[in-house]
Amino acid sequence: MSRVLAGGMGRARAELLLLILIAIAPCTPAFAQKRMVIIDQDTSGPGGSNIMSMLALLQSPQVDVLGITVVTGNAWRDDEARHALRMLELIGRTDVPVALGAVFPLIRTQEETRLMSRAHRRRSRPPLPGA
Repeated sequence: MSRVLAGGMGRARAELLLLILIAIAPCTPAFAQKRMVIIDQDTSGPGGSNIMSMLALLQSPQVDVLGITVVTGNAWRDDEARHALRMLELIGRTDVPVALGAVFPLIRTQEETRLMSRAHRRRSRPPLPGA
């Protein structure tokens, strides 16, 4: 009779261990699912803040960056794209594609954007013709 009880206790322990493993498995990093993101922003910003936020995502083990879309922000789009490509080259992440977004804001006209650019004395080049 003690064998039957011992066998039952062994099975109970095994079931308990299995339940514990099932409960903690999703908590371990090896089983954690990465978040897939597309970064959509300009690459400038005060003190390189936009680049820093991209770096945080690109280097995070919990994030899979699918790509970066670049728009005109604090600088013209083409310069912003060059900044993104250079950053990816420096950190060894040339596997991340960079797509060009809008040259001009959806709200302002092209002329307003050019005037604002001159007013803020941006040193970046204007967008390429036909881009």
